[in-house]
Amino acid sequence: MQENRYNTCDRFLGGLEKDFIITEQIEDSPLTSEPSFLDYGIIAVCNRGSAIIHLLDNKHVWNKNELIFLFPRQLCSMRNVSEDFSAKFIIIPHVLHGDVLSSLRHFDPGFHFFVKDHFYYNIEDNNGIERFQSFCKLIENELERYRGNGLLRERIICYLGIFYMDVYDYYVKVRKKIPFRTSLRKEQSMISVVSWQRISRITRMSDFMRIN
Repeated sequence: MQENRYNTCDRFLGGLEKDFIITEQIEDSPLTSEPSFLDYGIIAVCNRGSAIIHLLDNKHVWNKNELIFLFPRQLCSMRNVSEDFSAKFIIIPHVLHGDVLSSLRHFDPGFHFFVKDHFYYNIEDNNGIERFQSFCKLIENELERYRGNGLLRERIICYLGIFYMDVYDYYVKVRKKIPFRTSLRKEQSMISVVSWQRISRITRMSDFMRIN
């Protein structure tokens, strides 16, 4: 995996982990063809082609315009990658990923079971693809602008937290509709998990701190 060229600070001095990266290089992804426990969180969108994602006992054909997110310590693999496959990955080291979730409100324990089944979403509608690309660009700009800054890690935690807040918001809406003993596997058509409203608001701002 390539090293994050923007980071010059040690994490324990307030810097960002060097293996936090945004990439389109599949070889930089921690996903392998054989099942393994992830050391990273992953947020990614398939740009073209397809691949089969195995997460525990779940299998999904990852197609163009679909977003996936995977948590550290999940048993996962990626197989049958097409020759034209391309994706945009946000690779999040497990300690950073844990700090992102810890920065948010206490999650319902059922959320962690929920994400094992609901880890892929079609975001083609509502300009989801463009907004995801803008989200990645926003973080890349932060990495460039604040490289070497001791507050860079906290800024990245804030941005990633926005994504997971929207994921959790969707979980809460689904949880209210489905009884606890009913399977939460997707039986409806795919919908967009991320509203991106807050992300879109940020991308229109020149500085995150200007948000009320």
